Amino acid sequence: MNYQNAEFLTTAARLADLELPELPSLVFAGRSNVGKSSLINLLTGRKGLARVGSSPGKTTNVNLFCVDGSLMLCDLPGYGYARRPHDERERWARLIDSFLAVVGNRKLPAMGVIVLDGRIPVQDSDRVMADYFRSHRIPYVAAANKCEKLKSAERTAAERRFAEVFGTVLLCSAETGLGADELRSIGEMLIHNGR
Repeated sequence: MNYQNAEFLTTAARLADLELPELPSLVFAGRSNVGKSSLINLLTGRKGLARVGSSPGKTTNVNLFCVDGSLMLCDLPGYGYARRPHDERERWARLIDSFLAVVGNRKLPAMGVIVLDGRIPVQDSDRVMADYFRSHRIPYVAAANKCEKLKSAERTAAERRFAEVFGTVLLCSAETGLGADELRSIGEMLIHNGR
C-alpha cells in the first residue's frame, strides 16, 4: 500500500454531517498537543496532510483521510484542554463517543491509537479514552509520542508505565520517524482483515 497516496476527505463538527467510506478505520485520539496530526503526517509521509496547530486544541472536529483507497484515518478532537469553554469540551466528548459508536458497530475492522506524550504520566482523560474504545468494542494501542526527547532509560520507564495501563505500547516520534513502520503495519493488518 502506498501511504503517500493519502487525501483529506472531510471534516465535521457533528456526526450527522459525516459520511463514512466503507473502509477499515485507524482512529487517532489523544489529549490536545500530544501530536496526533503529526503522527498522521508521519504515517503518510505527507507533512501537511493533517493540520498541525501551534497551540493546543486546534483539532475541534472529526477529520477523515483516505489512504490509497483502502484505509480511513480518523483524527478525533483533542481532549483534556482546559482553556476551551466547558460546553465546547462537552460537545467534543459527545462527538467522540457517538463517532466511536458508529465505527464500533460497523462490520469493518477498526483500531484505535491513543496518542500520549511520552514525557508525562498517564492522565485520567487518557484512561477515559481507553474506556470509550473498550465500550465500543474497538481494540486499541497506545502510541507514546515525543520519545526523541527522552533518554534511553527514560524511554524504557515510559514504555513500562504506559504498558501497565494500556497493554500494547508503541514508542513514537513524529520528529525522527520512530514508530512509523509499526503504525503502517497496523493499517495493513486492518486492510487484510477487511478483505
